[in-house]
Formats: sequence, structure tokens, C-alpha cells
Amino acid sequence: MTDTGSGWRPQSYEIRVRGRLGETFRAAFPGLLARAHGRETVLSGPLTDRAALHGVLAEIETLGLELVELRKQAPGPHKLTRAELVARLLRVGELAVSGEDQAEIDSYFDRENFRFHGPDGFESDYAGLTAYLTSVRAAFGDRKIRRGIIVAEGSILACQTWIEGTFTREFTKSPAGPLPPNGARIVMDLINIYRFDDDARLTEEYVRTDYRSLLRQLGAEGR
Repeated sequence: MTDTGSGWRPQSYEIRVRGRLGETFRAAFPGLLARAHGRETVLSGPLTDRAALHGVLAEIETLGLELVELRKQAPGPHKLTRAELVARLLRVGELAVSGEDQAEIDSYFDRENFRFHGPDGFESDYAGLTAYLTSVRAAFGDRKIRRGIIVAEGSILACQTWIEGTFTREFTKSPAGPLPPNGARIVMDLINIYRFDDDARLTEEYVRTDYRSLLRQLGAEGR
């Protein structure tokens, strides 16, 4: 029942809890968007009345979670600062290369609407991007990611990226198809353009890279 008699109006909240919540914990808060922020999880969205707010807080206590912050969100979509955009980009890049926490990786994307635009007209959805990143992690050991110049304007961010790894196992999703390992140290030199939505999720990515250099390093330049 909506608490309209006491002057309550639906409000959007941002609730921070300690730790990165997995899918089971997130399912305990239907209607709220859950996204990772560093070592915390942010639950955000509208709550219709005081009972709904108290219910969320009670659930946090029942699950043994530590409440870090509760605050009302300003009306209208939250506009990310440049620092927030960059922090999210750096974190999701580290996770994508390490594969440390797939649930957290997922929380940075609008998984239903995400579109990937690659070289030579290649297009993919989030499932396709996930499959590609899985193949990279399987093929290359001792992986590292570095970011260079970063430019941000509004919800769009562009940057230089280098992903390095030692080619130790079959690369099933190379530009030339499955390739056997050659033991070489590989550097993928990329230019990325990202678009974030109003919920701080990645909804679009454009990538440009030098395939000739990559194929030469992989031992498949003539393919």
C-alpha cells in the first residue's frame, strides 16, 4: 500500500553495501538495478513508499550485508562525472582481461541492448563479446591491459588500449579463425569508443585495431 496520506512520494534511492554481490543476492532486490562500484555494490531505483524502503533495509540486514550509504537520487538521470566514467572503464577492463568475476563484469553492461562494432563491419551483442573475451583469456597467459590517452565527453569515452599476453593455447576466435599457439608475446593495439547509459552501464563499443600487425604476431599474416 502506498503511503500517500503522510505526504510520501515515490523516490529514487542509491543504496551502497559492502562487497560485490552475486546473482543470488541481487535477486533479493527485485526492481533495483545492482552495479559494482569498486569493492561495493550500488542498488539504485525507485521505491514507492516507506514500506518498500524499510523492506529493502530489512533484507540487507537479514542477508548480513553491511550498509555503507543510503541517499536519495536527484530527479532525472544521473550524469556521470569524468572521474566516474574513467574509474568504471579501468575496472571493467581489468576484469575483462583477468576474468576474475563474471558477475561483476556483467553488472557494467546493458546486457540486453549492448552492441559491439568491430573492424571490417563486424557486429556482435553482449553474448558474442563475452565469448570473444573468454577465448582471449583461454589463449593467452600472463595477460595485462594498459590504457593510454583517455578522452571523455558526456556519456562517451574514447581511449587507447593495449592488451598483452603470451600465446600459449589455441586462439579459437582470432581474425583468421582458430590458430595454434606460437609462444610469442602478443600486443593488441586498440582504439576504443564507449557509450554509457544513464544507469552507468556500457551500451555500445566501437573498436579499431591493426589486424595486419596482430596476424603477423599470431603467425598468420598470409591468411
